Amino acid sequence: MTTSPAGIPEEDWLSWRPKARQFILAQQPEIEQLRSQLTALAIELTSLRDRIDRSSPNSSKPPSSDR
Repeated sequence: MTTSPAGIPEEDWLSWRPKARQFILAQQPEIEQLRSQLTALAIELTSLRDRIDRSSPNSSKPPSSDR
């Protein structure tokens, strides 16, 4: 018997059929990969937003580059 994946109460997990639990467990590597990609994209988005918010008063950019 395995412990339930994160976010699934143990009581619920144990009430499901074994084939349903196997299916969910088989999806865990892909779910972890997607979580990792989502984290990387969130970091990139923050970086891009920071770059967009820069202007001559708050960076070393020349005033002619302001929109």
